[in-house]
Amino acid sequence: MRLLRESRRSLHRSGLILADSGYQGLDKIYFQAKTPVKSSKKKPLTQQDRELNHLISSIRIKVEHVFGKVKAYKIFSTTYRNHRRRFNLRMNLICGIINQELAI
Repeated sequence: MRLLRESRRSLHRSGLILADSGYQGLDKIYFQAKTPVKSSKKKPLTQQDRELNHLISSIRIKVEHVFGKVKAYKIFSTTYRNHRRRFNLRMNLICGIINQELAI
């Protein structure tokens, strides 16, 4: 959330933003953002909240699977120790490989 605020990206014109629970409060900044509803001991989730959380997670699982595939190449899951100028090239190559796998 801090990196999003520091990047000063303008997401006002984008469509629906589905974020995980790490981005709680995003809907206060961007009206089109949806995050799962958290429960607490004093306020358990209602059936409507559970259905909303299930809908958000069923859509986001596709994105999370791609993140998992990218992490399998260890470019995100470990410290990048090569030249910074080559990071974008390598990341684009990895994403191209993953897109090729998904297209098959």
